[in-house]
Amino acid sequence: MGKYRNKVVWIIGYILFCINPLSALKDQSNQLHKVFHHRGAVQDKDLEYSSQIELGKVILYFSQEPIINRLPHSLHTAERKEQTFFLPMTEVKSAECKQMIKKLNAAQGAFYTVHLEMVQTPIKGIKLLISYDPQDVILKYDTFESISLQNGLVFTFYNKKFLEQVKRKGRSVLRITCNKKGINSGLIEVGFLSHEKEAKLF
Repeated sequence: MGKYRNKVVWIIGYILFCINPLSALKDQSNQLHKVFHHRGAVQDKDLEYSSQIELGKVILYFSQEPIINRLPHSLHTAERKEQTFFLPMTEVKSAECKQMIKKLNAAQGAFYTVHLEMVQTPIKGIKLLISYDPQDVILKYDTFESISLQNGLVFTFYNKKFLEQVKRKGRSVLRITCNKKGINSGLIEVGFLSHEKEAKLF
């Protein structure tokens, strides 16, 4: 059953890649340079009284803006949700980056796991499998351009219980985004207005 499910997922990924108009514009040599995993201070399951907004963040840096295909959910239950992302025509060459990937894959947390692997078929690229508890976590992802002009992709895991508490109190949670090229920076503030472009998270 698992092999059949994976085959279906990759067929869908192949179709998404073929119809993605950006694929014709990209140089087929995008490289993943660095992988960073920032975990929040709270790493146990008791989130009822935690005011921590972010439970963790995974940041990837590339040689150029990545193509991102989000595949259909392979698992979605009350306690576990999985999302698969495929980044076609992307490779990893440096030993340093491979060690970063190994460290990310080995990380164990109470709220989510991220597994990144390089694949060759049906298309060369990178696959990310993200698993988390939908009762505790909300997952958001954005592309951005760093201060040093590196192309990035960030996956942020938010404390769902705290955000729901804020919402019940009638407060706004704003995602402060970078105005440059209209690409989100992924920075978060609560009840704070900035001269930067703003987008309501909840």
